[in-house]
Amino acid sequence: MRQHRRIRPVAAGALLCAVAAVSISSHGCLLPEGGGFDADLFRGSYVGTWSSQTTGEGGPARIDIRIDLAKQTATLTLDFDGQYLGIDNPPAHEMNASFDLTGAKARGTDALFGDYNVVIAADGTMVGVFRNLDGGNVPLLTYTGKLTGNRISTEYDVVFADGRVVKATAELIKQ
Repeated sequence: MRQHRRIRPVAAGALLCAVAAVSISSHGCLLPEGGGFDADLFRGSYVGTWSSQTTGEGGPARIDIRIDLAKQTATLTLDFDGQYLGIDNPPAHEMNASFDLTGAKARGTDALFGDYNVVIAADGTMVGVFRNLDGGNVPLLTYTGKLTGNRISTEYDVVFADGRVVKATAELIKQ
């Protein structure tokens, strides 16, 4: 069984950036001609960094997005390097989302992500809440963000059981 060190505050926040990638537009427009959310625009690879204004930690990040238009689902492969979640260069991790004409949603429970609920509106506004990440090592992580053009920009807070709050950001650009 893999032993985890305590999750580093900034690293946990990078998760949120990854989930947000399900609605990145490469054209600066989030609505197709007929109106509504056009998930096909978001297919591809996004590369950037995550960093903490509180601790100074950070590292490279990559998100690959596959879209199945017929099933209205997206599969995200998340790969964050550096001291991410207290693990040296953890392996890539996959999660799923669904979408319709109003936007995208990623909801579920996962051993690493905990209980997550992320909503991306058709205008690119993102809001996410994660609870009990990595088995409860990080009880709460919240974020907001905006999608413009081909960029993911997020700001997030990681709240620990002892009350510490770590502020961080993530920036990724479509390749």
